[in-house]
Amino acid sequence: MLHEGVARPISFTITDTGIGFNDENAKSFFTAESRHKADRGGKGNGRFLWLKAFNKVNVDSNFRAQDGSTQKRKFVFDRREEQDVPRPVPSSAKRTGTTMTLAGLDDKLSKQLSRPLEWFADRIIAHFLPYFRRSDYPAIEIGDGRQKLSLNERFTETVSPNAVPRTFQVEEQSFTLTGYRITSAEARDNMLVFAARGRAVKRERLARYEKGLERKLDNGDGTTSAYLGFVEGVGLDMMVRTDRFGFEIDEDEDDLAVVHAPIIKAAGDRRDQHGHQNGFH
Repeated sequence: MLHEGVARPISFTITDTGIGFNDENAKSFFTAESRHKADRGGKGNGRFLWLKAFNKVNVDSNFRAQDGSTQKRKFVFDRREEQDVPRPVPSSAKRTGTTMTLAGLDDKLSKQLSRPLEWFADRIIAHFLPYFRRSDYPAIEIGDGRQKLSLNERFTETVSPNAVPRTFQVEEQSFTLTGYRITSAEARDNMLVFAARGRAVKRERLARYEKGLERKLDNGDGTTSAYLGFVEGVGLDMMVRTDRFGFEIDEDEDDLAVVHAPIIKAAGDRRDQHGHQNGFH
């Protein structure tokens, strides 16, 4: 199905090479607000958010049992009130890993997500920027049936390689701002991204706070790039909501205004290692 010349998605399939839905992971999956991955920022509710956008999720997972054999769990996760942990069956797979298909995408969302593959790639990279900077980050590839993109290669090609974290304090709380220049054409706005546990939570356009940031930045060589400031801190980790769609903050505050001014100043003052400005101006 096409919308303005771009295919409309109806499902998304994700395949990984992880340890799979072994007994421990399967039990956690079917436990609301599980703390199984709390040390990595997991809130235990992510799978329920899937069902706000999709009708169901088909799961096919191979894992190593305690006796060393390879077993499989295959099930459908949907809106039924209660679901038991599915029993495993023998598997002939040589490797562990899971394939999930999120199917039955809401029609309104399907229309909104009629975007080129590059748009999805840039959104994923922006959401997990700190992870992409790590040398041990796994290889990730996305495709739409017509083309494929390596997110690792796109990160290298479109994100400034000399981004350096800058630490500042607001009301005795320590924050880190890492400023990136994004050269991708899909990145159109200069943004602040407030993150918790390495994942983007809240995005705000910088043009809202400083004049002149309505346009992309001039790189000085005839090209332009968008600025993305990734803000992290223990305070944000503690305030993030269970659904990761925002932060639990005082209703008397204007969003995260308490840290906006210092963040903008920190980014504006920042210089990269070559002595060139890598901030806003």
